Amino acid sequence: MDFRKSLVGVVIVLSLLVGCGKESGGKLQVLDGFAEAVTSQHNGVYPDYRASVESYWAYKADATPQVAWRTATVAERNPTTFVFTASMGQAAGRADLLVNGTKVLTFDLGADFASRSWSGGGVNLQFVQKVLNAGNSGVFYLNVPKSMTKAASPVELRVDVTEGDGGAWFMVKGYRDTVDFEKATVDNVPKPPPVS
Repeated sequence: MDFRKSLVGVVIVLSLLVGCGKESGGKLQVLDGFAEAVTSQHNGVYPDYRASVESYWAYKADATPQVAWRTATVAERNPTTFVFTASMGQAAGRADLLVNGTKVLTFDLGADFASRSWSGGGVNLQFVQKVLNAGNSGVFYLNVPKSMTKAASPVELRVDVTEGDGGAWFMVKGYRDTVDFEKATVDNVPKPPPVS
């Protein structure tokens, strides 16, 4: 009798663990974080650490200081790291990141850091500076849970510049090949910090 109770207990625990894995787990996928622009206050060819490319940006001083774009299409509904090239002004500021219209976190703008990580709303955003060239130019790694993805659909990202003087700005670059350019893989993309 005690053996049966123990066996039932083990089965229940395993079932709960498998259920949790289905909800929060899944195989990580790494995708390009830019596929097409949705809206921006300004656009044009602008230099960065790679070269010069069509870029989309907003200043804090703009009437609507926001930039929105779509990522590459998500292959499967799994945890995803989106990798995109971006620049920000050297003036200090802050910006909100929205995923599919929902604000998830606020991050810093400026040139007083070479790398930084922010977490909130179930996501983690990491910036790695490449060079100071017409702004703080580098790569962003955005880790999102599978609950924010949908198979065969892109994710819409939006940045609202919320703080800083009129010179504070954020710019997403029109590169659709940042994953390949950075040789980003599941094994080498920055992972979000552990939850404490």
